[in-house]
Amino acid sequence: MAAAYLTLHNGGTRPVVVSAVRSPAAQTATIHETALVNGQSTMRAREPLRVAPGETVRFAPGGLHIMLHGLQRPLAAGDEVPLTLLLEGGESVMVTARVRALGDG
Repeated sequence: MAAAYLTLHNGGTRPVVVSAVRSPAAQTATIHETALVNGQSTMRAREPLRVAPGETVRFAPGGLHIMLHGLQRPLAAGDEVPLTLLLEGGESVMVTARVRALGDG
């Protein structure tokens, strides 16, 4: 299992909705959000994710992130992981995440 972080910016004039995430590096990839509930850290699915026009959404530890389950192989610092963000309406955006060691800023 691994987590991916990125920044999304909608520079358009219409909302963009990320309905799913895929990666050939994992069996499943899903958007999750970490939150504190009654003093306990919890995670919940956050798909679909709506990004309003002009809005920037940051995926970061302790907040939004992409969970990668069932990795095809162990990941090492410096590896690159392709991600495809599937958008409502049938479009997609491809990005590449670079693997960093835990604790690397």
